[in-house]
Amino acid sequence: MSALQEKLLRDPLCLSRFLGALSINVTALFRDSGFYLAFREKVVPQLRSQPFIRIWHAGCSTGEEVYSLAILLSFYVAMS
Repeated sequence: MSALQEKLLRDPLCLSRFLGALSINVTALFRDSGFYLAFREKVVPQLRSQPFIRIWHAGCSTGEEVYSLAILLSFYVAMS
């Protein structure tokens, strides 16, 4: 651990690669298309049977994923 700490403190490229491996630094509307397809097909039909829902969305640094989910849900609410 001491050697890693030393390398991270002294080597900017190493630090950058290390931080990139630990965090998600990309965000975009509908970034994970497989997730949204599965959500639309498997979860939304279940949600329609509920009188109301509450959603907590973790890890939304700039909001694109939250907007993606809101767009998906508003589309299916309108179709109900």
